[in-house]
Amino acid sequence: AVTMDTRPRSGFGVLGHRHVHGHLAIDDGCGDPHGQDSNWDNGFRFDPSAAGYSPERTRQFYETLTERAQQTPGIKSAALTSTAPMTFDLGIQTLIPEGYDFPEGRENVEAFSYTVDHHYFETFGVPMIAGRSFLATARADSPRVAIVNEAFAREYLEPNPVGKRVRLGDKNGPVVEIVGVTVTGKTMFLIEPPVQVVYLPLTQNPLTRMTLIAETHGDPAAMVPT
Repeated sequence: AVTMDTRPRSGFGVLGHRHVHGHLAIDDGCGDPHGQDSNWDNGFRFDPSAAGYSPERTRQFYETLTERAQQTPGIKSAALTSTAPMTFDLGIQTLIPEGYDFPEGRENVEAFSYTVDHHYFETFGVPMIAGRSFLATARADSPRVAIVNEAFAREYLEPNPVGKRVRLGDKNGPVVEIVGVTVTGKTMFLIEPPVQVVYLPLTQNPLTRMTLIAETHGDPAAMVPT
C-alpha cells in the first residue's frame, strides 16, 4: 500500500511504501528493499542495499518504482531525490569551476548537492532559467552533466553558465558540463538567504538510498490508506 507524508504541501507528498508487494507490487525475490531508514516526518526513504540488492538490481528497482508511482491513481508526477525538500539531510559537493580565478590559498568551492532523476524538476515545478533538465535517455556512460542554481551560476560561471564545465571533488575528479540553471529556491528554511546548489543525475551518480516524492492531483492526505 502506498503511504505518504500527510503534512499540507499544496498537492505534494513524500511517497513511501509500507508493503512494497502491495499497490506498487515491486518484488524481485530479494526481500523488502526499503531497509530501516524511515522518518515519517520527512517521508519514507528506500534503500535496496539493505536487502542485498546489487547496483544493477538497485537501478532496476528505482526505475520500476517511479514507473509504478507515475501510474498510481491520484498521482500526477513522481520523482526520486537523495534529499527530501526542507530537511537537514543535504549533501555537500566540492567543485572546481574551470576558469574561475580563485583567491590565493583557495582551490575549490562547496555547494549543497542533490542527486535526482529526470522527473525531479517537473514534479517540483522548478523552472529552468537557462538550458535544460536532465534527459530521460541519459545513461551512466553518457557525457557527464550537472545542473546548478542561479546563485551558483552568478558566483562562478558568469556570463554564460550553460556549457561551462566544473570538476567534481579534487583536481583529479570527473569533469561535468553544466546543461541547465534553475531558479534559486529554498533548501532548509523559508527565510534562508540564497544558497548555492548543484544537482547531479541519478543515472551517473547512483545512490542506494533515495526518497520518492510525488505531486498529487488533490490533497496528499487523501492518498493515505484508511
